[in-house]
Amino acid sequence: MSREAWPCLGYRVEAEGKVVTISGDTVACDGLDHLAQSADILIQCCYLAEDEITNPAFERLAQYVIASSGQAGKIATRNEVKKLVLTHIRPKSESMMHSLMEDVHNDYSGEVCLGEDLMVIDI
Repeated sequence: MSREAWPCLGYRVEAEGKVVTISGDTVACDGLDHLAQSADILIQCCYLAEDEITNPAFERLAQYVIASSGQAGKIATRNEVKKLVLTHIRPKSESMMHSLMEDVHNDYSGEVCLGEDLMVIDI
């Protein structure tokens, strides 16, 4: 599936000296890096933990469609994001959620939280 056939939109909102970036459902790319650079908060899709990528379908998802936990940590670190909020997480066991968070923290040392519907975050 091409990016043209499956376009994803990301957003960067700047107000009162603060920056919030919303990744949309995407893997790492130059456009996301541009939007996320120095963001106070990056709301990042994170569908799979690295340990879940065990078949060709999940490999394609993680490579071309939607970020995995390892990618999320790398994106946040590369762009010097202050806080990372993970969203669009595939349902998984508690141990797999722990693995997902470890994957993120392998590259990202900032604050990480799991997004929830109607969540309010102070910036």
